[in-house]
Amino acid sequence: MKPTSPKSRNPVASDELTVPVVEEQLLVSKRLVETAQVQLAKRVDLKDVHLDLERRNLGFTVERKVVNQLLDEKPTSTFQEGASTTYRVIEEVPTVVMKYRIVEEIVVTPEESIHSQPTVIPARREHVDIIRRPLNTNDPLL
Repeated sequence: MKPTSPKSRNPVASDELTVPVVEEQLLVSKRLVETAQVQLAKRVDLKDVHLDLERRNLGFTVERKVVNQLLDEKPTSTFQEGASTTYRVIEEVPTVVMKYRIVEEIVVTPEESIHSQPTVIPARREHVDIIRRPLNTNDPLL
């Protein structure tokens, strides 16, 4: 048997044209691209704050009282009367019978006074500035 050429196989087939099929494939992927940088700048400012503060002073008033009182029994050396504390100065007086004389009483009373005192206190305040700098890139896909 003799081989036939494509033209001689089928006279009708000679009018047909064979086109090769081309197939394209596309591969899609992701990548991380740095497009800009961000810089944070923090600054702290001091601002004077004017306040009117209360200043509390605690002091004492000391009062000395001459008593010169003779007693048959030894009295207490201190006693409390309201906010005041009294401290007694006692001496023994030799007699045929021992007696006690309160020579002096010292009364100590606390005193509290409140004064308004204008005061300047520095207060801090923070500020953050954000600076975005784009990168010089020649990538056409960005």
